[in-house]
Amino acid sequence: IPTTVFRMPANFPPVPSSGKSLSGLGTPDLLGSMGTFSFFASRPPKNARNLRGGGEIVPVRVVDNRVDARLKGPTNTFRRRELRRGRGRASAGPRGKQNPQYENPPCAIDFTIFLDSEEAVAKVVVQDREFILKEGEWSDWIRVEFRPLPGLASVGGAGVVTATARFYLQQVRPDFRLYVSPLQIDPARPALPLSTPADWSRDLCEKIGPFYTQGLPEDTKALSGGIFTGREFWDQAQFVLQERRRALERLLEDFDEGLLFFYLSSLDQGTHMLWRYADREHPAFHSPSEPNEGLEDGIPTLYQQMDEILGDVRAAIDDETVLIVLSDHGFSPFYWCVNLNSWLLEKGYVRLRAGARQSAEGYFENVDWDRTTAYALGLNGVYVNQKGREMNGSVLPGRDYDDLLDRLEADLRAMRDPRNGGRPVSQVVRARRDFRGAHVDIGPDIIVGYSRGYRVSWESPLGKFPREIFLDNDDAWSADHCVDSQVVPGVLVANSKITLESPALCDVTVAVLALYGIDPLPEMIGRNCLAAGPLG
Repeated sequence: IPTTVFRMPANFPPVPSSGKSLSGLGTPDLLGSMGTFSFFASRPPKNARNLRGGGEIVPVRVVDNRVDARLKGPTNTFRRRELRRGRGRASAGPRGKQNPQYENPPCAIDFTIFLDSEEAVAKVVVQDREFILKEGEWSDWIRVEFRPLPGLASVGGAGVVTATARFYLQQVRPDFRLYVSPLQIDPARPALPLSTPADWSRDLCEKIGPFYTQGLPEDTKALSGGIFTGREFWDQAQFVLQERRRALERLLEDFDEGLLFFYLSSLDQGTHMLWRYADREHPAFHSPSEPNEGLEDGIPTLYQQMDEILGDVRAAIDDETVLIVLSDHGFSPFYWCVNLNSWLLEKGYVRLRAGARQSAEGYFENVDWDRTTAYALGLNGVYVNQKGREMNGSVLPGRDYDDLLDRLEADLRAMRDPRNGGRPVSQVVRARRDFRGAHVDIGPDIIVGYSRGYRVSWESPLGKFPREIFLDNDDAWSADHCVDSQVVPGVLVANSKITLESPALCDVTVAVLALYGIDPLPEMIGRNCLAAGPLG
């Protein structure tokens, strides 16, 4: 059965297959991160917040209407340099002398920006490329080359790592500001595996032009960090959607038989960031640093665009083709943060080391594991500190484990927000009770389902213990779905009759196999939720 799978989430590196696939959610940028932009500024913006790993602010100087800058690329594993004093711990040699510590520096390329002395215009010179941008204008995709070993790179092009990026001239004066997108794995010459077969990303690039290859390319962190305005985020996210539409149009032209899977991230990322523009109850609504910017109808506009795309698909397929539109979740507003690890500390499940300050360290560095019975990790998981599983486990399997889970579930359901009397937790899933499969024992022991309006804080998943347990969410990331699953049901639309009252994701899997006459695998728990063939 021919298959074409475009950006299946969690498919990086792409699973070997006889069909065609392009990796999706989880695909890094060229730095190996989930998306690190570069922001060159003569004066770092005052509203720039903690970027939480999403970008780097690079100070630059404007001298005689010229800016000299350096764009960092991937780590150069062929070179090493000694760490500066104070940047690492040196190890002692046999006579007590400190041994130097080394690091691999990044590859980098120099580039120059020439500013017009009168107009808000600049010329950017990057390697052999020159392009002119007006203030508020984006470049096309610019290919850049990094040379870990310059001598080798001059011999037939070997040793060259290519990337693509888009440049956005945010402001020329009085302060100079230039945004450069995360460096994308070049689909025409991928330095990391992007597709199956390996040359399919190149074929796509030849047909539709360069495109974002990063797993989630909408730059939500630039908006949360105060680098983008809402309108600038909207424009960048629309670039992503336009590329997706071109790709879908081309794949539909080539589609004849088999299975075509196509993923669109625009609704998900857009709803995360645009909810606050239409919700007057949101703590971040009309934030002083960012006016409304005309995005009150941003989310409905995205749904209208999805309807247009659906219309294009329906027009492209014949009457014998089954069409399924699926989302794996819905959305809920994110008004209030819950510092779950701080709550576990208050309830006595977590204990800190003697003399440790509660809010000083992250990554659980201040935790006394011998006296800790449970801890929160990730967005929804709570783990029992179990002997034989955790390195410093304190809870015995069996009766002690079960009793602890009973107490945890009761305490979570009884949690109250003293500011408004709300119940932050409305669902408690116990893995060994509610799930099945080979990996139940190593996953979270409890998955916390938050009520509408609540979500875990930004600090708690990183092993931090802020003193406040409940606080307002003033971030641009203003809606979420990592909550009680009953609050955010997904969507299933099909041109075939849906035969189950409440179909689940596992049912859709079985239904797709059934369309091709394939029996479900023995471990599958779903039921076929579709009648055979499209409706008349």
